[in-house]
Amino acid sequence: MPGSQGHGKDSGLSRDGEPEKTSLAKYLRYSHVGLQFFISVALFTGVGIWLDRRLGTVVLFTLLGLVLGFGGGVYSLYREFFPAPRPGRKPGGGKDRPG
Repeated sequence: MPGSQGHGKDSGLSRDGEPEKTSLAKYLRYSHVGLQFFISVALFTGVGIWLDRRLGTVVLFTLLGLVLGFGGGVYSLYREFFPAPRPGRKPGGGKDRPG
């Protein structure tokens, strides 16, 4: 039977048995990255504003929180888009290709 191998349109698997990435999954991945960046900036800036009000400083901790949140957000973006190679994996996805 044509659909019995699990590689049909409805199976969600590609020809080599790997799960297909739908466009929705790609969008969700990138929305997660953007949300993580926004939350880190907002959280650290909010803590900075709170500290400024509590300690009576003008904008010292707000700016410090903004810089730390932005730096943390950029670092998380970097880690997401340029992951560290895992030990034991070959460069280029780890697939052996003849040629």
